[in-house]
Amino acid sequence: RHLTWSERRARAMAPLLVDNAEGSLFTEAAEVTATVCALTADPPEPAPSGRTLEWVTDVLERYQEQPALLDAHLEDIVGPLMRAVRRITAEGASARMGELMRVVYVLCKVRGHKTIVRFFPHAVADLEPAVYLLRSACAEAHAGWHIAYGTMLWLSVLMLLPFDLNLIDSTLDAAPQSTHYRSAAAPEPAAPPGGLSDATTLQPTDVDKPAVLEIGLIASVVALAREQLGSPGPARDAAAVVLARILTRPRMQTHLQAFLGWACKVLADADAAAAADDAAAAAKEAAAEAAVYGAPAAAEVPYVPLSHAEATRANRAKFELVGAYSALARCLTTGTRAELRTWLPLLRAQMSPPLGKNPSSLARKLRVKLAQRLGLLLLPPRVAMWRYDRGARSLLSNLQLAKDTGACGIFASSDLAAAGSGALGAGSAEAAAKAAAKDGPGEEDDEDGDEIAEEIEEVVEQLLLALHDEDTVVRWSAAKGLGRVVGRLPFELGDQVIASTLEAFDDESDNAAWHGGCLALAELARRGLLLPVRLADAVPLICRALSYDIFRGAHSVGQHVRDAAAYACWAFARAYTPAVMEAHVRELATALIITSCFDREVNCRRAAAAAFQEHVGRQGSFAHGIAIIQVADYFGVGSRQGAYLRVGGFVAGYSEYTRPLLAHLWQVKSAHWNEGVRGLAARAAGALCVRDREFAAEVMLPSLCKQTLSTDLRARHGATLMLAELVLSLSRSEPSAESGAPLVVPEAGLLPAVPTPGDSAQPPPPLPTVEQRVRVLTPDLVAQLQAVVPNIEKGRLYRGRGGEVMRAAACRVLECCALAKLPSTGRIQAKLVETTVTECLRHPTEAIASAAARALRAISRNYLDSVVAARNAQLGSRFAKVLASDPNAAATRGASLALAALPRAQLLPAADAVVKALVIASTLQEVIEQRDPETRRNAAAAIAAVVRTLCFAPPAGTTAAATAAAATSA
Repeated sequence: RHLTWSERRARAMAPLLVDNAEGSLFTEAAEVTATVCALTADPPEPAPSGRTLEWVTDVLERYQEQPALLDAHLEDIVGPLMRAVRRITAEGASARMGELMRVVYVLCKVRGHKTIVRFFPHAVADLEPAVYLLRSACAEAHAGWHIAYGTMLWLSVLMLLPFDLNLIDSTLDAAPQSTHYRSAAAPEPAAPPGGLSDATTLQPTDVDKPAVLEIGLIASVVALAREQLGSPGPARDAAAVVLARILTRPRMQTHLQAFLGWACKVLADADAAAAADDAAAAAKEAAAEAAVYGAPAAAEVPYVPLSHAEATRANRAKFELVGAYSALARCLTTGTRAELRTWLPLLRAQMSPPLGKNPSSLARKLRVKLAQRLGLLLLPPRVAMWRYDRGARSLLSNLQLAKDTGACGIFASSDLAAAGSGALGAGSAEAAAKAAAKDGPGEEDDEDGDEIAEEIEEVVEQLLLALHDEDTVVRWSAAKGLGRVVGRLPFELGDQVIASTLEAFDDESDNAAWHGGCLALAELARRGLLLPVRLADAVPLICRALSYDIFRGAHSVGQHVRDAAAYACWAFARAYTPAVMEAHVRELATALIITSCFDREVNCRRAAAAAFQEHVGRQGSFAHGIAIIQVADYFGVGSRQGAYLRVGGFVAGYSEYTRPLLAHLWQVKSAHWNEGVRGLAARAAGALCVRDREFAAEVMLPSLCKQTLSTDLRARHGATLMLAELVLSLSRSEPSAESGAPLVVPEAGLLPAVPTPGDSAQPPPPLPTVEQRVRVLTPDLVAQLQAVVPNIEKGRLYRGRGGEVMRAAACRVLECCALAKLPSTGRIQAKLVETTVTECLRHPTEAIASAAARALRAISRNYLDSVVAARNAQLGSRFAKVLASDPNAAATRGASLALAALPRAQLLPAADAVVKALVIASTLQEVIEQRDPETRRNAAAAIAAVVRTLCFAPPAGTTAAATAAAATSA
């Protein structure tokens, strides 16, 4: 028997789940087992430490994230519980039944009912007591839903008994309860015709006729379970399971016909109600539009409130709709194909797209699931002969290829083409080449001989429309259904469906369609239905989806699209051979690396990193893949700052990725909607630009200078920040720089450890030496950079919305230009201080004042730290005067910050006035209205800074060697 994924996982973990307290990962296993056995004994015994079944449920719920840890102990837990349930059921109703069934429900919630029901008893004698227990639980309404849930799951197991249930039923001799029921001796109604083409004689109107049902246990279970389909809780799911089991048993046509009639009526009423709601909404919208334009509005339909009974029925109908969909879908999954095809005409309406939109996402999801099941019944049960098959995949073969080629796990493109069939699966390279070259399916074993029902077009249309649904669960169900249906279609029809799926990417603003399209392409590729000839159309769309981000209001939409695109890339890695993917390797690798390093959301970064790792392991042709996945792993990209600076800086060391990373930061992330991401992108661009200085200076900087005047606030703010960081980084790597000067601004803990030469991956090449570098900051470029801040002020971009962030960005430009020591005069810099910096220091926003203070420190210490400059600028006395006499609190805060940033030459001529002003400003004022805590804080910090500058800082013009000598002699 083919093992499911859960079974394979449980079998793999079985050695870890040994039944002892020392080695079991279920640490409370002994206590839970002992408590359950004690409390379910006959008579009940005291549990260890006075524990109760409620404690057991609390412990079990802790394992919802890792439910497989319970597998080794489920039999010891479920067995005593169900034996107690059997005993209490035989003795009669008991208050303890609810506690026992609550534990059963929690087990099903944590581990899944399919796993738990394997340990339920299934003796023939249990059938009638279980039905009586269900009847009593349903009579208790809301109080007994735990009992009803567990009992219906128990009955779903009992319905697998290989006996005629009428032989077990002891109530068949009872008199009929209504005219709609008949005795067992009455002849059974004729079954519907056996073929789909002949089944049209069973018209949908036949469902309105009362079905003739037998009395007894079977009818009781069907009636009680159908009643529970209207429950808003988990009992609805259990009812769908038991109905699917009982209605798909042999010789159940009568009950199945009655249930289908009821379900079709529920679904038809829901479709009619949804269509009516849509019509009412459209009429309301038309009336509102008419009111705006002054057109005569249609007569408004008066609102009639519902009675209490009508409202109750309407609310129950919503839950019945979900229950009916769930039960029908399970019936189509459980039943035999030959019998279910006879009832397809009754469900004909569910194959077509709905006329109205149901507000319940769960109902829409189940409708899509039902439609795909109906489509599978319409199509022959076969696997498409035209699908792409990668062939056998063997890790041993990959390792052998690596050993033969000496590639250490990294395959060269020539090796891929030469060794494809031998190492990557028998015949896979030739099969891939043939599939890529041919335009048709070739011979298909009479695939085209089977006639495809016309209704399949409506099913496919419904699935394609569901890819655009607003809810993720609906799109995901539609994508899986599309993969299943296309897998049974002939080549021509399947290719048309794939072409329609690719059309979902036409509307750039429809994020739901992009997400659904990515999921559908992933499912099609995973099943081998996306042929290699279609990769040329699909891969560029997926790469665009990896950077999909639409700005809306104060947030963006696109996180789910990027995550689904990473899943599609992961599916491509598993579905195709390296020879097929060779033409798309560079495009995919670049897009995945960009998303891994620079995406805002951690789940998208990790998904892209996982897809990149999958390609490295299975394709082997991603450049420097082994080295990159050692740094860009799950934890490496977990921090946004670490991903931008550490991982991005490491990957940019390889020339294949340097320019794409810089281009993405410049063209995309510099105009990102989030201010924090724009700042981080600017820092990352400054760290990466030393790997491609010519591109940064000749292409990026001129463009960024123009973008600083953009009408888009995000674009001009990001461009201003990035320009500042690029200037600082490029200036420190100029050939005229000192040999000991750092090439980038290092940040502790952000630079990755370079792999040692003994590793299988080669580390990035070292940066070029000073002699190898070329000067890129030309006089023309320097002139453009120095004109950035004046042009911003000339354009009055400090005003209006976004003026605050532009002030801080302009101060950062002045600071970086000063730290870069661009050619300038003290007079020009003093004018910038007088106009831009002083005005920003007076701003009430603390971040802007702090940025201005940093800019003042850089300018004054690089251009104004001389006696002549101090005599001309007189910054010390000017800011001391403002601090002593200006009543504006924002001005005094900025003046304190400015005095702390000034160099010795500017402070010394007015040292007495500066110290006196700072002492007074740091003292608590007598007048309450004049007190400002921020000014006192800044003044206290400025006193310490002024003392350090005046008493310990070397005079202007003193060399570093002289300062060191003086310090040594002291």
